[in-house]
Amino acid sequence: MRLGTVVVIALLCAASTPAFPQGSGGQKGKAQSSGQGQGQQGRGEGSGRGYGSTDRERDRIHVSRQQHDQMANCDRSAEAVRKQARKMASLGQGGGFNAGKARQYRDQLQEQVRAMQQEHQRLMQGLNPGRQQSLEVHLRNMNRLQERLNARLEEMNGELGKDAPDGKRVAEQAREMERASREWREQYRALKSRLDVQP
Repeated sequence: MRLGTVVVIALLCAASTPAFPQGSGGQKGKAQSSGQGQGQQGRGEGSGRGYGSTDRERDRIHVSRQQHDQMANCDRSAEAVRKQARKMASLGQGGGFNAGKARQYRDQLQEQVRAMQQEHQRLMQGLNPGRQQSLEVHLRNMNRLQERLNARLEEMNGELGKDAPDGKRVAEQAREMERASREWREQYRALKSRLDVQP
């Protein structure tokens, strides 16, 4: 075989040899890096959820079954005040204002407000200072609502003490008491959502 023929065959063999891409190793490295990044992200997200759960646990207030039942009684008392105030606000609608019936409703409302505040006071006396501090925001709001109720009730007493009380003014005072007692119940619901009853 001639030398020229051998050279041509060698060149043809070299040209037909498949070239393997050098980037495959780099792509493998990228895949490993991506997997590690996703794993770290997953661990970070799991860690974040753990912290959130821990925060919620710290927000829980441990109370006895008796204290939980006292809070339910407070809620019922507030609902009784709301219903009575609503009933009183309806006086005079579709007809003349009956001052005698308004005074009767006022007496019932006044007694229910007193009962509600007594239930609340008993509940507070059963909570130690640490628990009261944990509920500080709710208790401050409830004190403010209690002041609103007492102020409207005092105004109502003043109006109904007149010989000819203004029915519209009495109705507005009753509606304000209804709103305040509804907000009071909302505070109780928010407070109850944080309770953890101990066996």
